[in-house]
Amino acid sequence: MQGKIPPLNNESLANRERLSTGISDTAQLETVDQEKAEQSRAEEVLELIKELNECPPGKGKIDGKAAWRAFEELSEKSLTLILKNDFKDFRINPQAKDEDVIHDKDEVIVIDKRKDLVIPIGAMEAKTSFFKQLSDGKKYKYERLVIDCKNTEKLITADDLLQMFSYMEAPNTSIGIFLSRGKKEKKRLYFDKIPLSAKKKFKDLGYPILVFDEQTQLEWFQAYIKDGNSNGFISKNIVEKVAK
Repeated sequence: MQGKIPPLNNESLANRERLSTGISDTAQLETVDQEKAEQSRAEEVLELIKELNECPPGKGKIDGKAAWRAFEELSEKSLTLILKNDFKDFRINPQAKDEDVIHDKDEVIVIDKRKDLVIPIGAMEAKTSFFKQLSDGKKYKYERLVIDCKNTEKLITADDLLQMFSYMEAPNTSIGIFLSRGKKEKKRLYFDKIPLSAKKKFKDLGYPILVFDEQTQLEWFQAYIKDGNSNGFISKNIVEKVAK
């Protein structure tokens, strides 16, 4: 037997009004909390941007420290801030060292393959959906993000690309990301001097490489302020520029 809808009376109307008001108050509180969280994230980001703006591109110095070193440290600080909510116990490995040892007759040649920053995404427990997908083995099995910090406004060259390629170990295990001081408004198009076939070849071989200029890094910051994590930003950039 179907139940009957009880008739509306003054008491039921009052209860409905209280419920409606409670929902409205809760929504308002959630909105206020969200705005406060965004404001807090914005303040952290603005402080970082101020520090980045004070770091000169090129071979200069800041506070007695080489500018390239300062940019690496600021990049580590920035990535820790905007990625920490995507993982439990987030960590980043600065100055990750690796060597290739080549035996040539009686001579042993050691090639230093020091990476600026490595984020071991496969060794951490992801909290957000796309980072889980990147390393769960169902579609992708990426183990690390390899970051090369380029404190220069110059073009990323073929030599830079080959160097990144040497950092990335086995195919389909790493995603290479250049963090560059270049600016889109200067109309400097990255990879201009590298044939399209060469770029596609790296990707097809399982070595995807991205370039994030200053504008792209700013968009990353903005996504973090809005979302509180980097899931959406990374998903968009990896899917559009790597996975297709």
